[in-house]
Amino acid sequence: MAAAPSPISIDPTQAWEGNDGPWSTFFLGIGTPTQYFRVLISLSVVQPWIVVPEGCVESDPSDCPDHRGGLFNRDTSSTWRESGLFTLEFEQNLGYFDNGIFGFDTVSMGLVGTGAPTLDNQVLAGIASKDFYLGLWGLGPRPTNLTVLNNPYPSLMTNLKERNQIPSISYGYTAGAQYRKSRAVLRAVSLTSSLERNKVAGSLTLGGYDASRFTETNASFPFAGDVSRDLVVALQSISVDGLDDSSIAISLLPDPILTFIDAGVPQIWLPRSACEVFEKTFGLTYDPLTSLYLVNSTTHDALLSRNATLTFKLGADTSGPSNVAIQFPYAAFDLQLTSDYPGINETTHYFPIRRAANDTQYTLGRTFLQQAYIVADYERNSFSVNPCIFTDNAKQDLRSILPPDASDANSNSSSNTKHTHSSKSLSTGSIAGLSVGLTAFVLLLSILVLTFFFRRRRRQKREQEHIPTSLEKDSKSLSLNPTGAGGPGELHSDAKGTRTELIGDHTLFHKRMDGDGGFAAAKKYHYRELAGDNARQPASELPSPESQRQGQEWRALSELNGSPGRVGEMMGDFSRPSELGSDERTVAGSEHRGSEAVYELDSSS
Repeated sequence: MAAAPSPISIDPTQAWEGNDGPWSTFFLGIGTPTQYFRVLISLSVVQPWIVVPEGCVESDPSDCPDHRGGLFNRDTSSTWRESGLFTLEFEQNLGYFDNGIFGFDTVSMGLVGTGAPTLDNQVLAGIASKDFYLGLWGLGPRPTNLTVLNNPYPSLMTNLKERNQIPSISYGYTAGAQYRKSRAVLRAVSLTSSLERNKVAGSLTLGGYDASRFTETNASFPFAGDVSRDLVVALQSISVDGLDDSSIAISLLPDPILTFIDAGVPQIWLPRSACEVFEKTFGLTYDPLTSLYLVNSTTHDALLSRNATLTFKLGADTSGPSNVAIQFPYAAFDLQLTSDYPGINETTHYFPIRRAANDTQYTLGRTFLQQAYIVADYERNSFSVNPCIFTDNAKQDLRSILPPDASDANSNSSSNTKHTHSSKSLSTGSIAGLSVGLTAFVLLLSILVLTFFFRRRRRQKREQEHIPTSLEKDSKSLSLNPTGAGGPGELHSDAKGTRTELIGDHTLFHKRMDGDGGFAAAKKYHYRELAGDNARQPASELPSPESQRQGQEWRALSELNGSPGRVGEMMGDFSRPSELGSDERTVAGSEHRGSEAVYELDSSS
């Protein structure tokens, strides 16, 4: 048997970007010739999302394309195959309701020459909404369905495994910490430049994890039942110490909660009661326009000088013991909003927590993953959360996660759930005894199966002799509708087409937006906060489908809620794009001037 492929480490860009960060980004290449983009990571999105030219309008600054990580020019990619305008399935419980231009193209995971894989004909979405200021690299493994119910498109992670690029559908990730400094570098002559160079970038490993980035806790958590919010843990407590002269830690979370983990969301969403404790403890000011907690300069300086430590304790459930403790310096919460953020005119300090309207909104976002390393194993439906370690000049230590049925385990392979194997030689007598016992067991099992088969056959024959002749007259009560509203070949309980049989997999369905097929300039509103005053903010660059202008409510077709919407037919020809030519590569936003580096990439790369 061929050896399993090794895990893939994706190099970060070394730039720190975003209008609510700064955050560590990664390179993602799209199209032919390749256009490169700087994107963030999402643990729940299942496709790559790339900002398109509609995402920068005339009123935006001239450097908008660069600030948004580069814009994907669909017209210049020979392998782009457009599908249409569909809903973006992302944290709608948090108030994100946006659309994207979906299609298929070649995806390169990292820069050329780094050994990162390239896959053709991958489903992806072009986004314009400033709700997602940078593009997202989705690590979710669920397939996407844009057309009919029985024709899903595999996710990027699934295709990587099926094409033998990674050993399993798994990953290890931490968001990076721009506030972390190395003692060795601090001894350099130029303190300012040393601090800028020594921020600890994010880490992404596909098909395994980097053991050098965290301290293993030996605790794992099962996936939650909701496949769209599967990485759920019990947040049992949050405390802070060092904020005052008292040696007693201050409790910040009144009651334990179950919360979802997703790097695609920047802030931490907590119960309002917890947010009020944070307000009083840290002297925060709630801004109803942005629904964020702003920090004035006086409070900011005082909090930095204290340099308190916050501790998040996690467990498998709200009442059990705490298995994991993640500690944060106050600097992890010392983030900035730039003038690119809606409602903000100048760079402003803020504290990254949000008021949740209900328990479906509890989320540990990217802020949490600055100090936490997550290992997700979709082969075993389990994951672990571990405290990061920051060691000077640490050597990368990649570990594979092999699928459960892998026959060759080696010392370099493991999973986020501990597995031990042992084997001992059997004596000849033992083998003979096992053989006799096994033969008797197989014979007995065969007799039982045959007996069951004949009894079932006789029962079916008796039932067929008593079938009512009026069945056809009552067929409306239970019918297969091959072309009706419920979709092809679905089981219906009445003439109205109510679906009574759910799809058997976890495919992600997107509702087609039937309109002009592009991004309109008309305003579309989304909720910044679903509780309280229900403040709404316009996102002017979002599409405005005809159906939305008529006031219809669109719902994504999902087997989770049992109330599917219609699926629009996909227009156009979706022939397989040609292979990516090695000499056809350009760069979108070829020069990025950020706080860290200037990237000069040309066609010769």
